[in-house]
Amino acid sequence: MKKSEYIEQFLNFLAEAENAYNLALKEKEEQEKLESDYIHTLELEDLNYRERSKLATQLRNCLRERRRSKDIVELLEPIVLFKKEDSNKKTLGKLTQLLGEVRKIERYHENRHYNKKVQK
Repeated sequence: MKKSEYIEQFLNFLAEAENAYNLALKEKEEQEKLESDYIHTLELEDLNYRERSKLATQLRNCLRERRRSKDIVELLEPIVLFKKEDSNKKTLGKLTQLLGEVRKIERYHENRHYNKKVQK
């Protein structure tokens, strides 16, 4: 693996972490709304045993999905906050510049050739 690919992977990881965080946050909020709907249905509707059982299963699945999303949010939040700090933004900008410089040197090394000065 080229050295530039390590830098690129790190920068891609930070970008993907932020995207995954935003998606998980949105999913968590959606599941919370769905949970509220299920709870209010249980509270306010006159349901028979079968309907309550089905609703309870849906609520359980909703809570599990909410937990999965919440865990992702908790895991990725420090990464997103790190990326948003002003001092780290500068560092990430420098890393992007570094990536360009390393790629330029790698291209130079790949295309290097020698022109003979005496022998033909």
